Amino acid sequence: MTRQDDPRLESRPQIEPTGCAFMCGCWYANKFNNAAMDPQSVMRWYDHLTAFESDVMTVRCFIRDWRKLLVALGVDCEHVRHEPKGYQCEFDEFEILQWERPRPETNGVWRHFTAGDGLSHCTYDPLGESNTVAQGDVVQKVVFRRIL
Repeated sequence: MTRQDDPRLESRPQIEPTGCAFMCGCWYANKFNNAAMDPQSVMRWYDHLTAFESDVMTVRCFIRDWRKLLVALGVDCEHVRHEPKGYQCEFDEFEILQWERPRPETNGVWRHFTAGDGLSHCTYDPLGESNTVAQGDVVQKVVFRRIL
């Protein structure tokens, strides 16, 4: 399974520093549909989703529309919304977690997205074992229901 820091993605340089949310969508496409998550497939998805100033995702991997992202990746879903960190998913809901940790050198925060287990625990980290997950906290989550 490809990680966002995979050197084979170098031709798409924005995936490595800012592609964690996008990679979580790819992971759910792999989980639900057994979609390929090799570097070539990830780059094809990236190119498709960022073409022509897409209303789905920017070239810097900022997600403009979470539902459209998931559907474009082959994840049929509904009720896509943001929830607070303490929200516990219903049995038929899935989550993408937004983590933050302090970044003292800039008085800001590091942000990172991972897939969760419905109870705010990381089940897939696009960086493997990121410092933001190890040293940070979940601040919010994107929740969705899969249409079967």
